[in-house]
Amino acid sequence: MKINKKELQEALTIVKPGLASKEILEQTTSFAFIDNRVVTYNDEISISHPVGDIDFEGAVKAEELYGLLSRVSKEEVELEADGDILKFSCGRVKAGLRLDKEVFLPIKEPPKRFHKLANPDQFVNFVSLAMRTCSNDISQPRLTCVFVENGGKIIGTDSFRFIQCDGEEMPVEDFLIPAPNAFELVKTNPTHIALDEHWLYFKNEDGTMFSCRRMIDEYVPQEKIDKLFRFKKEKEVVFPKKIEEMLETVKKFSKRGFALDEIVEVLIKEGKVLLRAEAEDTKSWVTEEASIKYKKKLSFIITPSLFEYILKINRAFFLDQDITKMRFTGPDWQYVILLREEG
Repeated sequence: MKINKKELQEALTIVKPGLASKEILEQTTSFAFIDNRVVTYNDEISISHPVGDIDFEGAVKAEELYGLLSRVSKEEVELEADGDILKFSCGRVKAGLRLDKEVFLPIKEPPKRFHKLANPDQFVNFVSLAMRTCSNDISQPRLTCVFVENGGKIIGTDSFRFIQCDGEEMPVEDFLIPAPNAFELVKTNPTHIALDEHWLYFKNEDGTMFSCRRMIDEYVPQEKIDKLFRFKKEKEVVFPKKIEEMLETVKKFSKRGFALDEIVEVLIKEGKVLLRAEAEDTKSWVTEEASIKYKKKLSFIITPSLFEYILKINRAFFLDQDITKMRFTGPDWQYVILLREEG
């Protein structure tokens, strides 16, 4: 059977985040072909996508199949199941890949009814903002999650950084989605949602299905969050115009294996603002500074991609009268950082 190489490779790329790095469960490092879809599952998330008129079912080692597709340049590849072998042919390249005829993955069957998101683009944007403020400390599991409230609030916090977005009402009950799962979810641009007691299910207009575990826990009380977002006698401080260029310079040293673990340090003192980042492996570091119209001392850390987003909207932030917290404000969202003023 001949299949368009580009279309197959794109489908495999979409589902790749659902692969496990190590095969703790059987077939979690494989692409499973079922009902004209390719599926991956790693016990945290599962992703599936249509693959056309595939005339076989079974599981193939992902690294082997994806590696072959990446190395051939012809527009079509030929795939044929022959017992427990998947024959691969493309030009002068021929291969026989091990094919597990039976799929053992414990793939979750989605609910029959999905609900349309009122504003899919807004949902994706707000989840993207919130996940960049979540904690990576598994001793406080609820803080490692994005909280999506039925009334439309989408919140992320690590207990000293808080972001609250005010979006459209959700068609399902409140839920917590672990930030690493949210990181993969937003790539699929979901338009519909469903849930059950332990799993969340999403789908998009291209037929991609994304499922992930939900965290079952009580979130930070809304009264506490509301209190943190109330400021007294605000003072406005504006970053210099070159702050975006400074961030572009230092963020390269903030790179980590997982994008949500990246941070940039910001220090303000004696009329100067300094940005600093340190490389994870070599501990090499870089700083850049500029003048700012603020004399006292304060510092904070922030995910560079979130800082970029904020600065595109507004370079100003606000301090409360005690200088114990600062706030950035955008359309339908607020970002607050708890801090300690010195000197």
